[in-house]
Amino acid sequence: MPKALLKDDFSNLLEYQQWLGQSWGNLSALNHHFQEHYTEWAVSSRIRGDRDWYGAGVTYRELADGITQYKDPELIERLYNKVAHELPADIVNRIKKRKLNFNALGLGVFSFDRAAMTLYRAKMPSGKMAVKTATKELFAWFPAETRDRHAVELFISCDAPGNMTADRMLYGGISAILIAELLINAGVKVRINIVIGSGIEAREKYVGCVVPVKGYDDPFDRNLAALLTSDPRFMRFDAFKGVIAAFDHFRMPTPAGMGLPMNAAQLKDMFEQSGYTKKSQAQHRYYFGGTFSEAAAIKDIERIIDDIARKLDT
Repeated sequence: MPKALLKDDFSNLLEYQQWLGQSWGNLSALNHHFQEHYTEWAVSSRIRGDRDWYGAGVTYRELADGITQYKDPELIERLYNKVAHELPADIVNRIKKRKLNFNALGLGVFSFDRAAMTLYRAKMPSGKMAVKTATKELFAWFPAETRDRHAVELFISCDAPGNMTADRMLYGGISAILIAELLINAGVKVRINIVIGSGIEAREKYVGCVVPVKGYDDPFDRNLAALLTSDPRFMRFDAFKGVIAAFDHFRMPTPAGMGLPMNAAQLKDMFEQSGYTKKSQAQHRYYFGGTFSEAAAIKDIERIIDDIARKLDT
């Protein structure tokens, strides 16, 4: 049976980075030799020799201080809009936005626009003229729907091969970002996690960290999601160091090649079959990883939307 060794007690990115800083400075003899690969001299040499590793214009100090903003926000918008434009309309419409209901009981927010549609002047018993509306249901609210019980949890692997460029790496997160926003607009509670780790023993064992990007009741930050799932600076500095720190946390030596990456299907098999997700509060879980093209991102989105749309109808 697959076995998952995961450090998952972080509340957010900041806690992960704080843990990483403390752990990195105290690596055991099993893994401390990896520290030499992340010294200022080693990282600066890598930056000069391979512009596509961290991305153009990166400095060691920028990496060492901790990445908190995605490098190219315009790239997020461009690719997001491109992928969204390519999605068939019937696929997007499978998950509709929550229906706004109106009532006359004062529940919700008063809608002046709705009242204005039927305004008229009426003479009062006192003889004075008054402006009234023929519409009685003037308060807008989102009623509780059965879909509120369909909580969804997303797990996104942020690993990418060394030959991937920044623009292709962004597709790894764009499908998850689109799906999250569609679900949130439909009134579905969504939790998003990034998974930082490596498979060993022919992927029968997985060692790493799970870091929450968004809790069920938290607002969604598209920039943060793109940073943690798709930015080569974060992946190849904070995330790679996190893999080493995770092996050290579980008193294991990190493999020379840092283990094996996991795509979406492999990550799903590992998490579900190992029993790790038994503690998940979500009725539905979806996995992302190994997506590096527009076509693959659209295929991911169509497949997951089709699945969740069927479940929302039950």
